[in-house]
Amino acid sequence: MSRFAQLTLLFITFGFSNVVINEIHYNPSLNLGFEDSDYEFIELYNNSDNDIDITDWSFASSNIHYQFGHHVIAAGDYVLLCRNASTYENCIDHHGGSLLNDGDTLYLLDAHHNYIDYVSYDDGQDSHDVFPPEGDAEGPSIELTNANLDNNTGTNWQASSQINGTPGYQNTDGSETELVFIGFGTVGPESIEVTIDTPYDVAGFQMDITGVLLGEASGGLAADADFTVSTGSLSTIIGFSFTGGFIPAGSNGVLTNIEYITQSEDACIVNVILSDPEGLSLNTNTGDCTSLELTTCDDPEACNFGLDGECQYPEENFDCDGNCTVDIDCDGECGGIDVVDDCGVCGGNNADKDCNGDCFGDAVEDECGECGGDSSSCTAFLEFGSYCDMNIEILYSSFVNIAGFQFTISNINIESTFGGAADEYGFNLSNSENTVIGFSFEGNTIPTGQGVLTNIKLDGVNPTPECFEEIIMSDTNGNEIPSLAGDCADLWSDLWSDDGSCQFTDENLNYFTDLPNSTGLNHLVIIEDILGLEPGDEIGLFDANGLLSSEDCSDDFGELLVGAGVYDGSQMNIVGVGSLDFCDFPDGYQLSGWVEDNPIMIKIWDASQDYEYVATQYVFESGGVWNELFSTIMELDANIYGCTDPEAGNYDEYATIDDNSCVYIVTQQLDMDGVILNNISLNVQPGNPDVEALFSNHDIMFVANADGQFYIPENDVNTIGDWNLSKGYQVLLNGFDNQTLQVEGYPVDLENTVITLNPFTLNNISFPLHQPISAADLVEGLPVIFCTDDQGHYYIPGTGFNTIDESGGMMPGKGYQVLIGGSDTLEFTYSEPSSENLGRNLSIVGASDNYEITRTGVSHPIVINQITGAVSQGDELVAYANGIPVGVVPVNVEGSTLLVAWKSL
Repeated sequence: MSRFAQLTLLFITFGFSNVVINEIHYNPSLNLGFEDSDYEFIELYNNSDNDIDITDWSFASSNIHYQFGHHVIAAGDYVLLCRNASTYENCIDHHGGSLLNDGDTLYLLDAHHNYIDYVSYDDGQDSHDVFPPEGDAEGPSIELTNANLDNNTGTNWQASSQINGTPGYQNTDGSETELVFIGFGTVGPESIEVTIDTPYDVAGFQMDITGVLLGEASGGLAADADFTVSTGSLSTIIGFSFTGGFIPAGSNGVLTNIEYITQSEDACIVNVILSDPEGLSLNTNTGDCTSLELTTCDDPEACNFGLDGECQYPEENFDCDGNCTVDIDCDGECGGIDVVDDCGVCGGNNADKDCNGDCFGDAVEDECGECGGDSSSCTAFLEFGSYCDMNIEILYSSFVNIAGFQFTISNINIESTFGGAADEYGFNLSNSENTVIGFSFEGNTIPTGQGVLTNIKLDGVNPTPECFEEIIMSDTNGNEIPSLAGDCADLWSDLWSDDGSCQFTDENLNYFTDLPNSTGLNHLVIIEDILGLEPGDEIGLFDANGLLSSEDCSDDFGELLVGAGVYDGSQMNIVGVGSLDFCDFPDGYQLSGWVEDNPIMIKIWDASQDYEYVATQYVFESGGVWNELFSTIMELDANIYGCTDPEAGNYDEYATIDDNSCVYIVTQQLDMDGVILNNISLNVQPGNPDVEALFSNHDIMFVANADGQFYIPENDVNTIGDWNLSKGYQVLLNGFDNQTLQVEGYPVDLENTVITLNPFTLNNISFPLHQPISAADLVEGLPVIFCTDDQGHYYIPGTGFNTIDESGGMMPGKGYQVLIGGSDTLEFTYSEPSSENLGRNLSIVGASDNYEITRTGVSHPIVINQITGAVSQGDELVAYANGIPVGVVPVNVEGSTLLVAWKSL
């Protein structure tokens, strides 16, 4: 380096201006609920009688580098630079990082990079520090005592009298600040008064009350000022007015009355936050704690039975001694759900599998979502978005971080560009008549995703459609990203057809866009954790009976979308628009929105499937109905549970998580005897349940059930209609040949197939299982007199005869006639089958080598308790009707005998 070059480094040019760094809020108080990222600011002050143009001036610190656009500071006015521009009124977002909490140097430079002002502040905590220590997380900002003093001298600074300072307003004049007094009034056994004495207008308050569980709040000066007062948690109370009301200065009395439950011997007011109608914090003085009377727990099931205080119960899954009463998972958590995954990791949820499914493998998805790929398949996409009033959105979608872009559009004249992701991430934009270029001096990138890249303000359009002619996009390595363009636009037609009602949807919504206009009445819904969504999916808030009417008094109510947001992987804060009704006023009207006290309904739009559904798996931690201050949901499970197997009969194409509910089409075959009255039932749900369709390929005489309904094809009679899966049906075939009924369908839903047994009638019920079960087990505890099938098998509990179970149990495909005692109707459902206590006696009832017995399917049981005389084992007992044998059974010489006689048809 030459000597001349070394000397030039020593020259620093200072400009002259009356713009000074006037107030700094570098470390807001987190203990008071003020995050650095929201409440930090720097205030500049025009300490002159003339307007000062600060266009292209810049401000810098260790983490902030900001250049002003066109801006003029009026004489005696202020400019605010903030980390969150929405926190303070008229604040400019500097898009930088934080102010350092332990000290930093701030620089203000003009358009020619001359130094206008600089301040090196400290946190006042060390012995050699001279700046006010109260600015270091205690609540106040630090501010110049006089704008004419040297602001780089710490003794010329003071702590603001207001919490969070006086951003955009005159600094504290040094006089002692009056305080708002908050304390307790009358303390009753179930309610307590909170009092206030204020020299200022109070527009809102928040405080915690320790030692109690809070209930409803009512009355007092808060109610007189039309405040909405709520206890959003068990110890916090919040109050403010939706309509702009406030408690006037000079008020002294009861602020509100609160119901409470005692938890300690003392109650104290802590963490008080008050604000005036301008949103500025007010300093407070809190009164003494108050004594409470403790109750005694009288519940023997409570852990503190007989002790002072409200009853305390053990944590779920634990006893009062802290012992786990349920299973402990692999991670040692009582009642936990962690299991060892495929890779042998407890609670790993297979996170150690790479994208190829190999445990602890090293294959990863590239930026394009391809497993093991080299990022060569990625593309970016540009298209036209909403157009209104000579402004058009340029939308983007990219699998790769964008470090720079350039595109040309035909047949337009570009005036300027603004907003979008390019502005959000600090890109420098320039344009010619039809070309836009964007990049970052600081190396910023636009992250992977989709949204508005930038907005173009047009100077003119012509009748020829507008098209993207050239797109160049580059990644962080300077490599070009393959890019595609969307359809051309026809802005000329839009220009002449525009009805003046242009609307740009918020947050780049694509689906839940039909939102009501803002009414000024809002409700915030906070969803802290969301499962099952991907970035770009949308959540819509609905009122199932919202006010649809707008700008009239038609009183039209129905389902209404009132708020929506796009999921980006983080907590969602969605505002719902409330309705207003001014129809009681002359020339009044209604504005659409949610209706007070209606429940909040949530719907999801899955962008990848273009599918809308109602969310049901969530619980409101607070709120849950419209018109409260806010509502919170700790976790919303947006997964769609269902059958994910395309081969299953109940396959759900939209399901994202398999819930083991898949069912598959099965075939049931029923063998029907040609010479008996068959009693049958189904264990599958037929695709067409009409009895005529079921027997369309069979030659039958009739089908009947126990309700007196018939299907007789030859006489064109069908009073049965659809087959009832809970009933048995008697079927008589034409001719004497056996036939097979084959039915395809899904297995019967046992839980929802209710079997009804009516008194004083012979019921005919179905058996919808696929395996046999014991008749004795099924009717145990029921007042059953007897149960029988069409084969002459009986279960008669009062006699001990059970040839149903001896022959293998109740069989699939059979109907069973059941007679019960008593006068009450009984209902039951079948459980899973069990083959315990079933015999395997397959002999035919009434079969004999000596007598020819005709089985008809309709039988009558005869119980013979004792036989005396010259009989021996092997003899047969025969029942006759008009000289014809109708039943036969071997004699049981050691006990009772069941003789089944067959009725003629």
